[in-house]
Amino acid sequence: MIDKNIIFEKLAKKKTYDFDQVLDNDFAIIADRLAYSSKEKAEEVAQDIGCEGSHEHELEDKVWYMPCEKHILKKPCQAGYEQYGMKMKNGRKVPNCVPIQNSYDLVDGKCPQGFVKKNGKCVKKSSYDKQD
Repeated sequence: MIDKNIIFEKLAKKKTYDFDQVLDNDFAIIADRLAYSSKEKAEEVAQDIGCEGSHEHELEDKVWYMPCEKHILKKPCQAGYEQYGMKMKNGRKVPNCVPIQNSYDLVDGKCPQGFVKKNGKCVKKSSYDKQD
């Protein structure tokens, strides 16, 4: 399994991706998407996000691999739903789409990131700001 925290740390160091660029020997940003130095890593990520295969791009005289046979340009969920992890469906990992909520129950007395505690519930920060 690829350590996604390492990827996100590398992405966080960059401010915008208006152009293709190599981050290091293992990762590049091409068309605002993460590319990998090995086909195996790209195909592992493809399975994690619910697609198959990989495709190639060339950048700075090196071949980079991206998950899926082609770019997935559509959002993973229909309007009114948001992705909450992945689930298994017919033997494949697919996005777990749940109705968009403005509040959630507390889990171990804590709220998820982007939520604040109010009246024993977790409320989206933007919703909370509008109520006051």
